[in-house]
Amino acid sequence: KFAGTNYIVLFEILNCLASGLTMYLIIRYTHLLFKNKTLASASAVLVMLFAPLVIYATFIYGNLLCIPFALLCLIWQKKGLDAKKSKKRVLYIVASIIAGAIAVILKKPIIVVVIAAAIVYIVWGIQNRKFQFIAVALIGAIVANYAIFPINAFVESKTHTNLHNGNPMITWIAMGIGASSEYYADENGDEELRNNTHLAGYYDLYPWITPGGTYSPESIKETSIEYIKKRIGHFASDPGLFFGFFANKIIVDWTEPTY
Repeated sequence: KFAGTNYIVLFEILNCLASGLTMYLIIRYTHLLFKNKTLASASAVLVMLFAPLVIYATFIYGNLLCIPFALLCLIWQKKGLDAKKSKKRVLYIVASIIAGAIAVILKKPIIVVVIAAAIVYIVWGIQNRKFQFIAVALIGAIVANYAIFPINAFVESKTHTNLHNGNPMITWIAMGIGASSEYYADENGDEELRNNTHLAGYYDLYPWITPGGTYSPESIKETSIEYIKKRIGHFASDPGLFFGFFANKIIVDWTEPTY
């Protein structure tokens, strides 16, 4: 309601702010870890040259928005563990856990940062014989993982939508190995589509193959299993397609900064 039809522009502005904040926090975190201005300056140059931080400002995802919170989680953890006073340590650690939870709410895969922070708590606690930090690690991981649940429940109650009724994971596996090419070949009667490798590594709309009115997790799961089997059979009979497809996929995944 606040942005009206310009909600995409608002999201892009927030992404721009998150991008700038991310750059600043990376520099701060580098200095906090190494206490070295030269290294901090080097990190500033490297992060400014990292094009995806700017390019992703146009994407309507939580990718950029979650990174500042993930960095704050790590920065406040470091400050908390370095703090001499117990009260200050507790405040920083609580703030770190909250920041980690917000980051995970914005983008679930960022939980790897929370897991890394939990490992740091455990190792630090063992090294300093402060075993209560093992409990801190567990609390941080649990809070981050389950913080989204009340938000999901609120959205479900307002939209009357079952958020757990989405595509099963096997749908994404099917798209990831190119089983979608087998599906599109059958649907369009075009055998050449089975040898298609130019979409390897890209999102090819396969998760949307089922019309909204007929969608069910069970039906797309069955379809995905069927076409995964076809794809594996095709790879077995044509090793060149197998190597060509995954070579393209690796290239796209690791060298295409605009996607």
